Amino acid sequence: MSRAVRFQILVIAIAAVAVGAGGPRVVRAQPQAAVARSANAVMAEQVLAVIAERLNRFQGNTAGVSENQLSEAKLAVNWLRTSLTPEGPSRAMLDGLRADADALGNAQQGDERERRALIEATFDDLRLKRVYCRERPERMNALVRLTVQTWDGSTEVHQWRVAYLNAPLAILHRDQFQPFPKFSSPTEVRLPPGRYMVWAQDPRNAAVRGPATEVALGQNGAAEVKADIVVPRP
Repeated sequence: MSRAVRFQILVIAIAAVAVGAGGPRVVRAQPQAAVARSANAVMAEQVLAVIAERLNRFQGNTAGVSENQLSEAKLAVNWLRTSLTPEGPSRAMLDGLRADADALGNAQQGDERERRALIEATFDDLRLKRVYCRERPERMNALVRLTVQTWDGSTEVHQWRVAYLNAPLAILHRDQFQPFPKFSSPTEVRLPPGRYMVWAQDPRNAAVRGPATEVALGQNGAAEVKADIVVPRP
């Protein structure tokens, strides 16, 4: 029996089963159960809604911020909202978004200089998250490797604690930092794209810290960033 004949017999058999004694039957697709969303997904949706609402309060040229910067920030938030999955973003990404929402809330008040710093840092943080994540298969869970070396003048030094903080949050809460997993040097951490402040501090006394260096993670699609920072002088 040829393959064509066997195929025709199979089609006839399927049709006979479908028709049956009672005539043609309509096969209805079963509704799919809704996929449960994680706590991070729910929280991210709420935080992004707050950011969107706060962005809508701004007008062009507020605190020196241009219409173009405002439009890019809104575009970034819209992309992030539509890219949410039931699993949600990582905790690190969620923390960064919450920092952005906090910064925008505080940017409604205070002196002009601080307001402008908060707005620019937040807008650029959101922009970096969008432009990097949209090109990565991990989407909102994409990470950038940050490698830091610590220096005393022209000499690389070791056993320093390296700390980082989301740039908008650093303007408001300088002490809410996170340490790198290991002492320097070098030392590295993987973070969501965005703007961060990084510095070295005495592992026995966090108040003894060197000058902070700002890094932009995800700029130009780079999956790894290297930074040199100076340790505090005695």
